[in-house]
Amino acid sequence: NKVTWGLGTMGIGAIVTITLEVVFSEDLKPDTTVTNSASAIGDDVDEVIDYWETTIIAGPELSIEKVGPTKGYPDGLLVYTIKVSNIGSATAYDVTVKDTIELDKVDYVSSTPVGTVSGNTINWVIPTPILSGEDIYITLTVKVKSNVENGEIITNNVEVCWEDNTGQGYGPETYDWVTTIFSNPFLSIVKTGPLNAYPTQTIEYEISIVN
Repeated sequence: NKVTWGLGTMGIGAIVTITLEVVFSEDLKPDTTVTNSASAIGDDVDEVIDYWETTIIAGPELSIEKVGPTKGYPDGLLVYTIKVSNIGSATAYDVTVKDTIELDKVDYVSSTPVGTVSGNTINWVIPTPILSGEDIYITLTVKVKSNVENGEIITNNVEVCWEDNTGQGYGPETYDWVTTIFSNPFLSIVKTGPLNAYPTQTIEYEISIVN
């Protein structure tokens, strides 16, 4: 269970990089931690050791991400894109996605594909299994209420649950996206120019102002 390399003489400041490839046994169970150690020793040098741990993902493993605007405005629309990815080694079945919105701050407008709205949640039942390495996307649009005050934070939460081919359930995996609401004018300014200049040289600055 050891691989040995003879590196010869290493001068001061020398760096040697070794690449090692292994294949994990298919009998490893989900969430098993595999620890790999590496050591080096030389003449008149004490042995040094380092470790790396890898967690085994066996079966379907879904990740979920959400992207949306970082700032919004009263009566404005917020459009979110939800991405569900199967990063595991097997197909995920009976995948369900649930998004939770703050009804005191936003109203549901639409989604693609169409979700089932129940109170402050929108639910999607993915009609087909998600294969290993496959991604699916959901778009959700909400409208900010007119009475949301300047500086208020809108937090949107989404989660995904799934099963393997034996009916074993997994999840939820969750993700949050935060949007700040601006109802008052808000200016930002960025100035750029050369980092170096010489006497008598004419230089140019660029100033950008955004509301």
